Amino acid sequence: MERAPTHFGPVSWTMRFDAAASVVKVSLDVRPGSGSAWIRVHVRLPGGRRVAPSGKGTVAQDGQSVLIKSPAGRMEFELAVGE
Repeated sequence: MERAPTHFGPVSWTMRFDAAASVVKVSLDVRPGSGSAWIRVHVRLPGGRRVAPSGKGTVAQDGQSVLIKSPAGRMEFELAVGE
């Protein structure tokens, strides 16, 4: 998704699920100076899988989103995937 209009200003992102490695690779671009304290990244996975804590952000209890604090600029990270 490129430059999607959001409350935080334009946001671009890509997500790729790597089933063999059990990770979701995320690239997120938030306009610097957006002033946002956080952004929630929603992750929909096949087969009832859930995002697991992996050191980047706070995973929601339902395992389908991650809260990223103080997002700014380009961020690339991987999220672990559990059953």
